Amino acid sequence: MLAEQVSPHVIVVDVGPDESAAADICRNIKASPAFGSAKVIATGAQIDQRLGQRLSAVGFDACLRKPYTAADLVRAVEEATNLIT
Repeated sequence: MLAEQVSPHVIVVDVGPDESAAADICRNIKASPAFGSAKVIATGAQIDQRLGQRLSAVGFDACLRKPYTAADLVRAVEEATNLIT
């Protein structure tokens, strides 16, 4: 509810072992007019290339495997929001 009040450009979702819950979260964010065109980034210790592809297919704009650095997160945000070319 707080996120709806600040209209974020990017939302980072910690993806646990329940992939379907992460997919539901992403779909709800993307469907909500309160979030406009917010980009959604998945993070998780179990994210590999295969899971990353499945998460992208349900709407995540980027995926990061834990542990990641602040620079990794910045790069993912820049790529998801097209701030870099």
